[in-house]
Amino acid sequence: MRALINKKRSIILLLIISFAGMLLLACSAGAPYSPKGDMATQESAPAPMATYDSGSTPSMELTSTSNRVNTQNRNEQTEVVNDRKLIQTVHITLEVENVVGVLRYITDSTNQMNGFVQDSRSWQSNSAQHGYITIRIPAERLPQAVQEIEGLGELKDSQTNTLDVTEQYFDREARLRNLERQEERYLDILADASTTEDVLNVERELVRVREHIEVLKGQLTYMEHQISYSTITIQLQERKSITEYSKPSFATAFESAGQAVQNSINMILTFITWIIIAGGYMLPITPLILLGLYIFYRKVYSRRKNDSSQGPETD
Repeated sequence: MRALINKKRSIILLLIISFAGMLLLACSAGAPYSPKGDMATQESAPAPMATYDSGSTPSMELTSTSNRVNTQNRNEQTEVVNDRKLIQTVHITLEVENVVGVLRYITDSTNQMNGFVQDSRSWQSNSAQHGYITIRIPAERLPQAVQEIEGLGELKDSQTNTLDVTEQYFDREARLRNLERQEERYLDILADASTTEDVLNVERELVRVREHIEVLKGQLTYMEHQISYSTITIQLQERKSITEYSKPSFATAFESAGQAVQNSINMILTFITWIIIAGGYMLPITPLILLGLYIFYRKVYSRRKNDSSQGPETD
């Protein structure tokens, strides 16, 4: 009887051990090691050296730091979603009385608003004056500047374009912070490097990371300038004077007739003046011309006289 009980206990113990083993096996199968998951985070930025070998601890610390940075970047982007980064451009066409005067006024007003003139030009075409000017105004002064400029003449056209670069701006900003943290980590690794080969490898990676940092800083600086200063382009054209139409009357008819007579007299006087001027130029050669005319007349007269004296011949 005791042997039967011991046998049952052995079977139950064996079943418990088998169940525990199967449970451990299932847990290990449900969470396999995936090196690709660790590398995915590192691929978002310049990859660490492939040849540097300073033990497993620095590599694991670098991966953990990169994971924390990406999580922090996502949180920061969520917090600044309401801080919009906008690039605004305005195009205005005006018809004004004095193009040059308006250009000077816009230039002075731009300087008073702490802006600057980017480009300006004026020219004459088809008996009318034209001009354009491009100014950069602090973004917070844009509505005031547009309202003031549109009041300088007759508004023909006005367009406002707004480009939202919020996502691009904060994406570059997050990448820059990530790269700066990687730069600090590489400097720590460089301090622990013991061989010349390790030093050269780390310095090569530092150069690559710093190049990316400089590119991102340049892009952010340009975007900040475009965001801080809005662009206004103003096209100016001179207002054409309109001749008033008047109904015909006797007074206007007599006035037109008098004007016609006066024009005729002026033409006759002009013709006489030109004759006098031409005579003055021909005065030095006038004796030669008169002598030539006299000789020509004598020859013609003598020939006619001889012909008349001979008369017709008779048989």
